[in-house]
Amino acid sequence: MKTLSEFITERLLTESEINSESEFREYAENKFKEAFGDELDEDQMNEVINGLLDDNKDLVERNQWGDLIGKLNMSFAH
Repeated sequence: MKTLSEFITERLLTESEINSESEFREYAENKFKEAFGDELDEDQMNEVINGLLDDNKDLVERNQWGDLIGKLNMSFAH
């Protein structure tokens, strides 16, 4: 079992490596798969990811992937 510190460090390193839309999509898909497992609805997942990208084109254009990841993570908190 990982310690909280190891988990956070691993997660931050993964998030900090995102530099493109395709890397963001891959990160988001993995997050959905972790959260929903076998119950994952890929259509809904794609709708959420596409919606985040479409609604936050300014962040995408400025390569502010960390801010977009924050929005993605907030969507899991609700």
